[in-house]
Amino acid sequence: MFFIDFGQVEMWSATMTYRYLVLEPGSFFGELSLLTRERHTANAKAVSYTELWSLSRDNLDRLVADAPMMEAKMRKFAHTRLLLQLEIESQARPEDDDESDEDEVNPLPFLHASERCTPLLRRL
Repeated sequence: MFFIDFGQVEMWSATMTYRYLVLEPGSFFGELSLLTRERHTANAKAVSYTELWSLSRDNLDRLVADAPMMEAKMRKFAHTRLLLQLEIESQARPEDDDESDEDEVNPLPFLHASERCTPLLRRL
């Protein structure tokens, strides 16, 4: 899990097709993988020079032992972020481009996102 100390980070779909949001200093990302021990469902891309702080699973376990409500709040936040990913990917439509090859465009991005995120939602 990473905390943004300085700079901006864009959160993108695993395929780098959809940008979910731009995170500012004080924001964090990577909580889902930390909580579920699964692969990342999104990619992070620094927009500018960025300084991050990291939190390992071992350190999170120590923090949660001292403050059990912290993990519950993180799970709720991760659940909300996953729903945002699903919503953005389900509403996104490939841009009309005469040069694009229709065989390369995923006409149902929601199915891909749903298949990837639904099992994680159950684990939260």
